[in-house]
Amino acid sequence: MAISSAAKVATGVAVVGVAWLGLTWFTGRSFEQGYDAQLAEAQKKYPFLKLTELHKDTGLTGGRYGGKLQFACGPAAGAQPLTVAFEHEVQYGPFPGFRHVGAAHVSTRVSAEPGFKVEGIQSSYGYGGGFDTSWRLPAGAQALPGEQGKLAWSDMDIAVSGRRDGSQLRYRWAAPEFTMAFAGSTAQPAMGAGSMTMKGLLVEGESSGSNLWLRPGTQSVAIDHLESHNSGPGGTSVGMVMDKLAIKGGATLAQELMDVQGSYTIGKISVSPGAGQPIELANMDLQLSLKRLEVAAIEKAMQQFMDSLGQGCGTAKDPQALNAMLMQAVQQFSAAGKTMLLRDPSYSIDKFAVDFGGKRGELSASLAIAGLKQADLDGPPEALSAKVAQLVSASAKGRVPLQWLAAGAQGLPPEQAKEQAELVAASVVQRGMAQRDGEFLASSFSFAKGEAQVNGKTVWQVPPQQ
Repeated sequence: MAISSAAKVATGVAVVGVAWLGLTWFTGRSFEQGYDAQLAEAQKKYPFLKLTELHKDTGLTGGRYGGKLQFACGPAAGAQPLTVAFEHEVQYGPFPGFRHVGAAHVSTRVSAEPGFKVEGIQSSYGYGGGFDTSWRLPAGAQALPGEQGKLAWSDMDIAVSGRRDGSQLRYRWAAPEFTMAFAGSTAQPAMGAGSMTMKGLLVEGESSGSNLWLRPGTQSVAIDHLESHNSGPGGTSVGMVMDKLAIKGGATLAQELMDVQGSYTIGKISVSPGAGQPIELANMDLQLSLKRLEVAAIEKAMQQFMDSLGQGCGTAKDPQALNAMLMQAVQQFSAAGKTMLLRDPSYSIDKFAVDFGGKRGELSASLAIAGLKQADLDGPPEALSAKVAQLVSASAKGRVPLQWLAAGAQGLPPEQAKEQAELVAASVVQRGMAQRDGEFLASSFSFAKGEAQVNGKTVWQVPPQQ
């Protein structure tokens, strides 16, 4: 018997409907399992986080998930631990809320005492493990605990995307204006009231990898204008203004060794020290690099430190226990530092330059060690010190204008200040600590194979081991 067209259509709709219901059920089940796994993983990585409450209300096409996370260590002795409540309203795929094609769409609300609340965080999850989160925080204000001050901000836009397992992460935070005002401390009069305002803040970055603390990627922070003011006892006031601040960083990973580069530039810096004359700096440029950092050693030390924090909660009331926890952390990082020395690491200030009084000064420096073996670390401390002295190398060179020395002679007429700067420069040159380079003083330092040199002349050698 032939099947009518209407029956075919009805059958097709039924098949699609059953498939949609089945996929929705599967998506919901998968989301719930992933949700539980992420909560468990967060508590494992951050032992000071305690999940004190969890509730779920799940259905075929969606559900509600929520609970409370407690930061197990209170902010001060005797204070109640901070508790953050969260609520997730989830719509399951394949067409979550008919917004898009994907595994789920989640709307998130977060709240904490006193009166802190965040709403409107929207996240989309794909079947391939990707996610995309966006949040627009309307302009507002928030009082700090204990009447210590207030935060205020204009509209902020935050976006985070990547993969749910953390192997890929991209983020962007734009804040036209952000202000922090501090009320000061009545118990400690030296800690006066103050404020800080940032304008044109933009934070962007991306990273990848399975590590938690050290990940290859790039990051940048740009601030158009940063201004701070602080008042101290007796009506003194200190202020600072920075314009066109930019921070850029990058990290690369090869064979579990990481190279890190960073740059910091500031167009203008103005410091008002209260009663004194303002200090004006311009065009600051700082370039840093760290090479051959052993990721595994640092990751292990950081995780041990996080575990110590979780185990040491409440030690703020017990000075001895707190001291023991801090000593344990020092030992962990010391052990990691020794392990890293076996990888021939190097650290350098590739460039530090700044304009002061219309003249530019520059500095660079480096520190490295190469060739240290495990047998050296296992040997006597005296032998290790002698070995390190032979294997470590360092260098530095700088060039500063004489005008800076004259500027330091406050209270003197310009001609006398210049004469005093010339006398200081002549004394430094005579002692071999610097060389005259026109209107500049230049100096260099190097240390290698146990010998230190200043401007090419040996000034010190490591005494031979007895």
